[in-house]
Amino acid sequence: MSVNDDPLLWLFRLRAKNRGLAVTVVSADELEIVGASSGTPWTIHLDNLRRRTEQAPRDQWRVLIDDFLDQLGDADQDQTGESLDEVRAQLRVRIYPVEREIPDELVPVRRPVAPGIEECLVIDRPTAVMTPSADRVADWPLGPDELLDLGRANVQAGQALELVQREVMDGADIAVLAGDEDYASGHLFWLDRYPVVGPYGALLAVPAEGAIYVHPLTDGTVYAAGEVLAGAALDKYAKAERPIAAALYHWHDGAVDLAADLRTTADEVSIVLTPEFQALMEHLGRG
Repeated sequence: MSVNDDPLLWLFRLRAKNRGLAVTVVSADELEIVGASSGTPWTIHLDNLRRRTEQAPRDQWRVLIDDFLDQLGDADQDQTGESLDEVRAQLRVRIYPVEREIPDELVPVRRPVAPGIEECLVIDRPTAVMTPSADRVADWPLGPDELLDLGRANVQAGQALELVQREVMDGADIAVLAGDEDYASGHLFWLDRYPVVGPYGALLAVPAEGAIYVHPLTDGTVYAAGEVLAGAALDKYAKAERPIAAALYHWHDGAVDLAADLRTTADEVSIVLTPEFQALMEHLGRG
């Protein structure tokens, strides 16, 4: 979908331009805006605004967008003096693909989670989710890792995921955990809060934001589970507006490691296991 085919994005850019704001579209719901007051770039997410406009008549969109831009302007004016205490409760982490497009001027606060995915610090404001630059938070009393830990804790303290589906598919126990459309993937850090972990951890997929697909690792059914999860992951990843990873991961004891890369050629899907997970699968298969 082009920008002109997205009525919300088209109207948002028009209203922002009228205020002298420079807007660069990163994706359908991610924009870079250069603030008129500070002159520094903000990366913002339109998820919250989009959900509000979906519930409102089209003739009210302009008011909602202008309210959004008013709040953005207030934040832009205050950003250089904004303290950690003022936004502490609004800090979150989001899971992103490592190779996502990021504006050149933005250096986010981030760290690797596992090969292919990372966590990034965001500020979840009432109408927008904003990505602060590392320079902007450099004077705060907590370092990058501590800020990310705080963002994680705030996600964990939020609404838990719901076990929306659990069934045996092609001989494998597959569970689907779903929840907040912005932060569900972050719950991969504490899968042991949910009844989806086996004695050897869990095999999981996070193809897109909003849900985690999980198989508890107990026995040799991991072979069938890998194929089911690979198919689900590739399908969701290909269709998602905010894809995360076309891969499978191994959760164990609070750690997340790559289990397999998923590669497609023509009509074939290849599951390329890491040596470590291959060894675990062989062990489970002998059990």
